[in-house]
Amino acid sequence: MLSIGEEENKGNDLTRQSFQLLKQLPLNFVGNVEGRDLYNGQVDVIVADGFVGNVCAENFRSVANLVRTALKESLRRPSRGKWERYSRGARSPISRSGSITRNTAARRCWA
Repeated sequence: MLSIGEEENKGNDLTRQSFQLLKQLPLNFVGNVEGRDLYNGQVDVIVADGFVGNVCAENFRSVANLVRTALKESLRRPSRGKWERYSRGARSPISRSGSITRNTAARRCWA
């Protein structure tokens, strides 16, 4: 069950009462899990209330979209030529004013 801590007394009243009920069922109930356990494969099923479950689902969609966008961008641009220009002393990604442009800064983060 998704909670703010692994201890059985963590969480709100609903979480604590649900923990006690799930513990009595003939399941392989491992107890509470935290947000860091959502993607590590430690458990097969995570139980959460509607609000928390929705927040987790939206978070997953956002992360998936971020990864998809980053992969599409990295596949779209020619990486070898760009970095060869910089390594030969060509103009750096820093503009004349000394600030990094938004586009270049975003691309350097994904490089």
